[in-house]
Amino acid sequence: MFVVGNAELGMKYYLWRMHPPDTASFIFTRDAAQLNASPPLANARAITTFSRALRIEYPAIDRELRTNWQRDTTFSATVGDGEITVWTRKHASP
Repeated sequence: MFVVGNAELGMKYYLWRMHPPDTASFIFTRDAAQLNASPPLANARAITTFSRALRIEYPAIDRELRTNWQRDTTFSATVGDGEITVWTRKHASP
């Protein structure tokens, strides 16, 4: 699972509270090319938060997600647009 941009801090915060933390299944990225170059597997997922900040700070990632990924689930937030969105890769092969 990809953890994108500013979602990294929150994920690392909560992962370290797991015993032991499972960091092997997460790829922390701030690079749109890394998302685009990943194999289009059926289980490819990405996590984002603060959609406005993502658009401003990482416009290439925002474009990649909106073009080649689809929103799967969005969990509401208590702070601004801090909702957590889980994305699924479009055109995934099994």
